[in-house]
Amino acid sequence: MRFLRKPTFAESLTLIAVIAILAAIVFVPDSATATRWRLERRARDWKPEPIPVLSDSTLIAADEVITGEWIQRGRLYHTSFSFAERGDGKYDVSFSTGGCLGGCELSRTAAVNDGLITLNSAVAEYVPNTYFSLYMIRVRGSDYLLPATSVVDFEREIAAGTDHWQRYVLRRPD
Repeated sequence: MRFLRKPTFAESLTLIAVIAILAAIVFVPDSATATRWRLERRARDWKPEPIPVLSDSTLIAADEVITGEWIQRGRLYHTSFSFAERGDGKYDVSFSTGGCLGGCELSRTAAVNDGLITLNSAVAEYVPNTYFSLYMIRVRGSDYLLPATSVVDFEREIAAGTDHWQRYVLRRPD
């Protein structure tokens, strides 16, 4: 009795396709996981440069309390920080960023010195911006956080007199 027969060419191709699909499901990450890995890798591999100085030092809000949440929303992305005071002069920081393909959450600590917030390790936003320091600034009576890597673009927009500078800052939620 012979129960096994040689598979046809079509059956062999079907079997190979099913195995390939199952391998892809098991070994290829979904877009959210791949995005999280990419953001975490960008933050980990980022090499700091000298912190740019704000040319208008009157914008620095050195007296502002940073505890609480700060957010930035774009059309297809968001970034947020949540600061909680620890008691030793430092802050626990929850950082979250994401967009249409996924996102990530990172935990950091921060120190504040004369309106400059310095994180213990870099963070990477969903939009390509990676940094480890932010300025506390006050513009038109409202307080904002400005990533140090955005200082040049922010100052260019302020000088132009438009409201486009708001795309570079994080604000407290309404």
